[in-house]
Amino acid sequence: MNYNRLRVKQMQMREKHMIITAADISQKQFMITPEGLDPEEVYAFLEVVKEDFYELEKEIAVLKEKLTKNGKQGQ
Repeated sequence: MNYNRLRVKQMQMREKHMIITAADISQKQFMITPEGLDPEEVYAFLEVVKEDFYELEKEIAVLKEKLTKNGKQGQ
């Protein structure tokens, strides 16, 4: 594995998407190389990551709502 090339790809992805959402993970597609990928492994991993992100997004929304509610009560 070429770690320098991997690092460049990671940096390029970060420049395009500063915040990754569950939808981004769900819609991510990978190029197939001559070495190939194990699609089941990739999709299984993406599914786990997507579910975790979804739960985090819900938790963030709840916390933001609480902050907004508490901010209005304090005024």
